Amino acid sequence: MWRDISPDDQVDIAVDGYRIRAYGFGKGVNTVLCLNGGPGLPCDYLREAHLCLVDQGCRVVAFDQLGTGASDRPDDVSLWTIDRYVAETEIVRRELGLGKVHILGHSWGGWLAIDYALTHPENLASLILADTVACIPHLASELERLRAALGSETVAMMQKHEAEGALDHLEYMAAVTLLNYRHVGRLPEWPAPVQRSLDDWNMGPYVAMQGPYEFLCDALGDAIPDIDPDKPLLPQAAREIA
Repeated sequence: MWRDISPDDQVDIAVDGYRIRAYGFGKGVNTVLCLNGGPGLPCDYLREAHLCLVDQGCRVVAFDQLGTGASDRPDDVSLWTIDRYVAETEIVRRELGLGKVHILGHSWGGWLAIDYALTHPENLASLILADTVACIPHLASELERLRAALGSETVAMMQKHEAEGALDHLEYMAAVTLLNYRHVGRLPEWPAPVQRSLDDWNMGPYVAMQGPYEFLCDALGDAIPDIDPDKPLLPQAAREIA
C-alpha cells in the first residue's frame, strides 16, 4: 500500500508572497488532488498512501500546505484560516493546470475539501472525504463522548489540568496517549510516511485551528488554555505509542 518514490514533478508555486511545494506522480488523465490533515502536517503520509492510484492510470498530486513540509513556514497566526487555505488550493490547481480534479480530503483536509467544493464546484470531477467531519458541533460532542469512556475520574482530572493550563502534566499526557492509542492509531509501529509527517508537524496552524490535541477541539472558538506550540502534545503521544 505504502510507496516511497520520487515525484515525477516537483514545483514551487507562489501564493500571496509565500512558496508552496507541490508534488505530482503519474501522467494519467484523471487527477486526484490530495488535501492532507492536520492542519500543520506535511503531505507525505497521504500522498504515499494513494500512489497505488498511479497504477490505475491516475495522476496523484499533493502539496505541502503553507506552514508545512517544504513550503514556507511563516509565524503569522492570522494566516491560519480555512478561507486562505481554500484560496491556496485553487491557486495550486490553477498554476499546475490540473483542470477538473478528484479532490481527496482527509481529516482536516476534508474540512478544506468541503469548503473548496462549495467555493469552486465547477473545478471538481468528484469529492472524496476520508475520516473527516462536516459538522463541527457534532465533532465536538463525539470527541467528548470518546473521552468520557475513560471514566468520570479521569475526565475530571483532565478538565482540572485544562482549567489550570497544565496540559503537559504527566497524568494528563498519559490520558492523551491512551486516547490516541484507542482512536488515532492502534498499530504498534506506524508506517514510515506517517511517522515522517508526525515528526515534522508544525503545531502553529494546528493549535490555532484545532486546539492543543485531537480530543480538545477548539474549532468552535471556545476558550482553551494557553499552551506552548513548541511542546506538541499529539506528536509526543504518538511517538510514545509507536
